Amino acid sequence: MDTTKPRNYQQSCLENLALAREQGANKALVVMASGLGKTLTGAFDIKNYLNSAQGTCQNRRVLILCHSEAILSQIKEVYKTLFGEEYRYGMYNGFEKATHQTDFLFANLQSVNLHKDEFDPNEFVYILVDEAHHSPAKTYRQAIEYFHPQFLLGMTATPERMDDAVLSEIFGETAFEYRLVDAVQDGWLSEVEYRVKTDELQKLETILDSGERFSLSQLNREVFVPKRDEEIVRIIREDISGKNDPTMVVFCQTIAHAEKFAELMGDAVVIHSQMSNEERNRRLKGFRSGEIKTVCAVDILNEGIDVPRTDVIVFLRVTQSKIVFTQQLGRGLRRAKGKGNVLVLDFVSTATRLEMLYRFEREFKEATGRYVRRKQTEEREYFNLDIEAPVFRERKVDIMALIERARRVSERYNSTYTDEELISLLKAFAEKRGHAPTQTEADMSQEIPASTTYVKRFGTWEAAMSLAGMKAYRSYYSDTKMIELLRNFIERLGHIPTIGEIDADETMPCSATYICHFGSIESAIKKAGYNYGRAKRKVSYEEGIVLLKEFFEKTGHPPKTTDLGKGVLPSYLFYTRKYGSWSNALALAGLGVVGKNAGYSDEEMLNLLRDKAERDGKVPSRREVEADPDMPSATTYRAHFGSWENTLRLAGLKK
Repeated sequence: MDTTKPRNYQQSCLENLALAREQGANKALVVMASGLGKTLTGAFDIKNYLNSAQGTCQNRRVLILCHSEAILSQIKEVYKTLFGEEYRYGMYNGFEKATHQTDFLFANLQSVNLHKDEFDPNEFVYILVDEAHHSPAKTYRQAIEYFHPQFLLGMTATPERMDDAVLSEIFGETAFEYRLVDAVQDGWLSEVEYRVKTDELQKLETILDSGERFSLSQLNREVFVPKRDEEIVRIIREDISGKNDPTMVVFCQTIAHAEKFAELMGDAVVIHSQMSNEERNRRLKGFRSGEIKTVCAVDILNEGIDVPRTDVIVFLRVTQSKIVFTQQLGRGLRRAKGKGNVLVLDFVSTATRLEMLYRFEREFKEATGRYVRRKQTEEREYFNLDIEAPVFRERKVDIMALIERARRVSERYNSTYTDEELISLLKAFAEKRGHAPTQTEADMSQEIPASTTYVKRFGTWEAAMSLAGMKAYRSYYSDTKMIELLRNFIERLGHIPTIGEIDADETMPCSATYICHFGSIESAIKKAGYNYGRAKRKVSYEEGIVLLKEFFEKTGHPPKTTDLGKGVLPSYLFYTRKYGSWSNALALAGLGVVGKNAGYSDEEMLNLLRDKAERDGKVPSRREVEADPDMPSATTYRAHFGSWENTLRLAGLKK
């Protein structure tokens, strides 16, 4: 992208922002699809503002806020290129705090919120918040609203939020909006060849002809047959054979699944949020340079990370969120020299997914261009949706009507609960868990309706929680309470806990909550008065493998991730950093890959799960399985069957 002058749609955006300021606005929101240069557009506006009469004041310092340090580092490089070396640039995060000696400060939202007192509220003339859809989160909003700049700009590709929070409350009116579908239509983003791999549709003809009523969950269970990973790898290799040396992103459900799938691919690396920043950045750099051709990603490439050329996107991850889906698809839409369309291979076959794609296809057909990149000389297929099942192609209209009927049945089922029953179920669920539940916990449980039912009925998840006499999960635990719980947990364990141990304990907030509050598990443990990196002794590369072998000889089975960090075994972090992945460490110890070579057949695994469900009188959660010493780990189940949800379905414990 030319960094010296704006494209036509960027120029329109800049003109709208200038007009908003002329009319007295001191804040605005810009919605622009991934791959269109949001970062550069924001930088252009800041440059215009500083050069304008409005920006001529003694204070000319600018603050760029974002939740992600990786994104901030990228933004910093763009600004240095545009503004030049005469300006001073600094980072403000958990490791570097260039507070006042900079013209442009690139700051992590969590870090700013924890250290607001170090700043004057009027210290910055212009504040830009990137990935602004995260802003309504309590700690982020506190950081943003602490400051009083002359102008505040929020930028995002996906303004919609699952909790229905309204961004206009923070950033005011939307000054400019340019969505993904329109940008593809105009030629600024790559055209999409989308192949849905649903060639195994069981009982579909029978269901279509029967006239019976099915809910969405029944339809998914009865119709769609999940593929094994080995078969998926074969299909991928077959489908990409016509592309010349392609780069590929594979979106996986879990870290364990990503590690297993990368090994099956043979030439792939894993990128996830729990690896060290240094290692993650090294792998991303290799991917950008072309040295690494395939990455298996878990919750790390959804947004903001600049991956200029991606030829193939593979979906192995289930998500019902159009927001997440659009973010992931956007990783492959950025245009690059020599790149044609992006090939998408979607192995996530559910009725909801097909319904989403059908509507997405319709959006493309109905879109009309506004900022056309080039004159079109022929009709083009901007979004070519190919659902590779003969029966689907033959009876597409019938199938979509069936899915719509199933959706109405599902919605009616959820609507059979009265408001009082829904709230009563929520209270009982919270009492059983010992804390106010998150939306994710509700969605994973068989005991209450999904969180979307509560949102539809009561407006927001927070409103439902309030009617149940609780605050939303993140505000339910104060920082002080969370540190107290962590300190007591450490004393009870007798050692620094692993992330797996925190997540496996029902009395503790999950690790993700600690990360949201404190920025990282390490920061939380330090605030509790402990040294996160404290080790009883140094463990060498060779000794780490010997300890795994000794554990196996003593117990008769490989260690679970929850066994790590206890006794003489080093932590999970030690093994992933030292050997690249937990699977690699087990393989080097001769204990095989997690799950597949752990000594259990698929049927044995499912029988053990059924037995536990019968003993406990309920469907076991991942935490309960992880904490049971007589059960394989939840990681092993995910490695065998792809996801926890799929495991439960195959065991007959979930519809």
